[in-house]
Amino acid sequence: MKYSLGKSAAGALLGAVALLAAGGCTTAPLVQSAVSANLVQEEAHNRLLALNIARAALRMPMHFTQVSAVRSAPYGFGLGVPGLGAEFGLGGDAASTLLLRPSLSGTQNVDVTVLNEQDFFRGITTPLRPALLLYYLDQGWPRSVVLPMFVQSIEFFDEGNRLQERVRNSPTGGPEFERFTALLASLFHCQIEGASTGEFVYYTAPLPGERLRDVAAAAAARTAGLVPVAGGKVVNSAEEAAGGFSLAADNGELSLSMVNQPGSGDCERLKFKTGAARDQAREVSATVATSRAGVERPEGQARAPAAGAGAGAASPQRVNARLVLRSPEAMVYYLGEIARVQNETGRPVRFPNSASRDADFVLFDMPTAAAPVREAFRFDYQGSTWHVPAYAPDNRSVHALSLLTQILGLQNRGTTSPATANVRIVQ
Repeated sequence: MKYSLGKSAAGALLGAVALLAAGGCTTAPLVQSAVSANLVQEEAHNRLLALNIARAALRMPMHFTQVSAVRSAPYGFGLGVPGLGAEFGLGGDAASTLLLRPSLSGTQNVDVTVLNEQDFFRGITTPLRPALLLYYLDQGWPRSVVLPMFVQSIEFFDEGNRLQERVRNSPTGGPEFERFTALLASLFHCQIEGASTGEFVYYTAPLPGERLRDVAAAAAARTAGLVPVAGGKVVNSAEEAAGGFSLAADNGELSLSMVNQPGSGDCERLKFKTGAARDQAREVSATVATSRAGVERPEGQARAPAAGAGAGAASPQRVNARLVLRSPEAMVYYLGEIARVQNETGRPVRFPNSASRDADFVLFDMPTAAAPVREAFRFDYQGSTWHVPAYAPDNRSVHALSLLTQILGLQNRGTTSPATANVRIVQ
């Protein structure tokens, strides 16, 4: 039997085969597929994050989800994988026709995970650790963005551990918020340094110092996360531990001390108000310890004479300035509060970008009234369209979202319920 195919049908078939072959010989479809998937992830994540900020602005319950998988088809198709089928007749009596049947194989292209487990909420409601704040500052993140988002309040204590002033970082606080931004500007004169708090959890009774000469035992202790401690300090040799030592675990907390920048004495401007009310029942809160010297004393409180000084000599009163840190969930709520205040008043909430305050900027903005001149993205919620401006020197909205994305990713799991802790240092 002889098979034949018309020229037109054969040409069409060969063209289809050539097209499919060309598609298989280039990486362009795969590259476009990967890029499309990444863009889907970007837009979905940005909108999900901003959606919870909008919920916080409206004081609605937050609901967290994440895109766990994006499957983009070749050529960047988002609905499925396209195909092409061909039917044609064979044989002498068959019609010289070619019938092409396009197809589209549809699948679920995006997987969304609902984040409502106990360990997730434990993670995002636990206050951030001091070491994380210091890390972001050391990595070059602008303190003008990091400090407002991390710090919930600044508390001042005198030498008697009496609370002299608590300044909350809340955009609804009126004069108190203005006071906070003024203190924030003063921090640009300070150099922030970290040191271990020296607090240990002991696991052994006192051991003779000679035990430190046992290299194998010392290595095993290090592997277990234990360090030799004598007199409240880590020791590294048998000579340093001559009076005995104990194996303990460092709690890993840091205290942050504020000192003057080289060549500047203006860090001393960070001080509590004279005559501020004392609060004997101070809050127990997750804190970063900071130390201050040369601060004004409250009204009516006498100066303590300096050691060895003659009559009339006096030494400046010393106090603590304590930074209270937020949890990741509280960061989301904080940005929502800023957006709500700005939408209600029509006025921007500005933060200092320098000690001189000559370049104040908007930390976060999400207007509903009108789109900004340059817009990063928008979304609809509760009958309003929310707009997120693109980055500008005087508007850091997307910069704040970038930091929040990392924080939520770093601390989205916790094994214990949120707890507060005091970390304080007195000089």
